[in-house]
Amino acid sequence: MTTVDFDLISNDPADLSESVEQTRHALAALSGVRIDSGPTRHYTFPTLPRSEQWRVTMYVAKQGRATTWNDVYTTVNGLHPGHAPCYRRR
Repeated sequence: MTTVDFDLISNDPADLSESVEQTRHALAALSGVRIDSGPTRHYTFPTLPRSEQWRVTMYVAKQGRATTWNDVYTTVNGLHPGHAPCYRRR
């Protein structure tokens, strides 16, 4: 089984949590797709003004041919227009 992961990124932890649930729900609707997520990570950047960011890594595994990877990418990219994540195949 092939797994792909990607990071969801937000400047607001509440928005990130909503985005994770939205992504989880949309991918769960696809046949043969399993979704998992890692812990929320907090980053602080020493810029002026100070910048903060929250990230969660999503792990997507696909089994069978009913759903293609293109279906997965299209679903995720449609939820986050203009901010398509960088996918990594494992």
